[in-house]
Amino acid sequence: MLKVIEGENPDPFDDDLVTLLLQSLFGTAGSYPIWDIFGNQLNVFASPQGTPADFGALVMGPCLVNCAGLPNSPPNGPGFLFYSNYPNLEYGSNGFGYFSVTDGSLTVISGIAYSPLIISPASYSDITFTTIGQVPLTVSQSATNVGSSPVYVATVALIAAISGTAHPSPALIPVSFFILSPPFVWSPGVTITVSVTYTFPYGVALATSPLGIIFT
Repeated sequence: MLKVIEGENPDPFDDDLVTLLLQSLFGTAGSYPIWDIFGNQLNVFASPQGTPADFGALVMGPCLVNCAGLPNSPPNGPGFLFYSNYPNLEYGSNGFGYFSVTDGSLTVISGIAYSPLIISPASYSDITFTTIGQVPLTVSQSATNVGSSPVYVATVALIAAISGTAHPSPALIPVSFFILSPPFVWSPGVTITVSVTYTFPYGVALATSPLGIIFT
């Protein structure tokens, strides 16, 4: 192990994923486009009713592993992508920051060999009815610089797959992205492992009480 880079972000989700979720909650999905990692505009709808022949209604995703028709690693499947530069800085009422890896022309680093993406717990059934409270979900992947030169990693993004009724070939969209400042120098032949843990509330935890108190 050459170096450990640790960090914590209370809201790590990419703007494109949040946009898709919020539009679905408000019933306005498709009104505002999102973009895939190649800069293609996607008008994703939450319902098949009245959807135009664009992306159509969402039928898969966001999917990270065992996604139909895709490998479990980049560059053609979900996993962690490495970029040599940063997204565009965006300005808002409370300052400025990064919203999405689709904001700007980011350069994907080539010459990388990936292991399959791993999620722990391995399935949803390993979570349900076994844990109450904060449930950790860890996504990890190893990758090796198989090129002949060092590369500089400025941004890392977790990519997921979605597909639609009018777009059966899956599209890859960003789920989360992480800024490395200064950039990390990745030497040839070196394998690194990226591991991200998301924490989700599951169930409503109650204080334990003796049975005699509950039934009196």
